[in-house]
This record gives sequence, structure tokens and C-alpha cells, in this order.
Amino acid sequence: MLMDDALVGTACAEVLLAGEEGGANATTVFAGMGFETVAHILNDDLSKIQGKRVIVQVNRDVEGLRKWISDHNYRIIKEKTVLDEHYYQIIVFDCE
Repeated sequence: MLMDDALVGTACAEVLLAGEEGGANATTVFAGMGFETVAHILNDDLSKIQGKRVIVQVNRDVEGLRKWISDHNYRIIKEKTVLDEHYYQIIVFDCE
């Protein structure tokens, strides 16, 4: 099913607002993947995100993402839930 252009635009605006409120200084964005894929990418070279602000929207296992962030002693700055036929959760966190 194709989404209405207005819904897509609204979802994109919500993502940008979440970024502005918590992630204006973000240097890395991960979106549209499951948590396992994002975790694999992040774990592959943690040095690339050290000292950075990251925005992540995972399609599956948001709790796993929160646990991963906590396990690495990173800090969640902002969370935003967007409804666009499905609920999408966006998490902005610092890697310091």
C-alpha cells in the first residue's frame, strides 16, 4: 500500500523535529533497519561514534536498542514516536 504524500511529509517533519530538539549536532543517522543490523554496524567500530551524537530509528527491537545504549554507558537525549501507518520510534543519544 502506498502512503499518502501528506503522511510521508508529516513523518519526515516529525523526524526532523526530533533531530532539532535533541540531535541538531548529530553526525550519524541510522534508519529503516532492525536493531540487530544497527548493533552489528555500531559494534563493528565503536571508535567512529565516540564523542558523537547519533539518531537511530529501528524497525524492530527498540528495547534492545535502549539496552545496547545503556550497556555502553551512552545517554539518551531525546525520544520521539511518529505515527505513519505504523509507529516509529526515534532515539537520539550521545556516545560520550
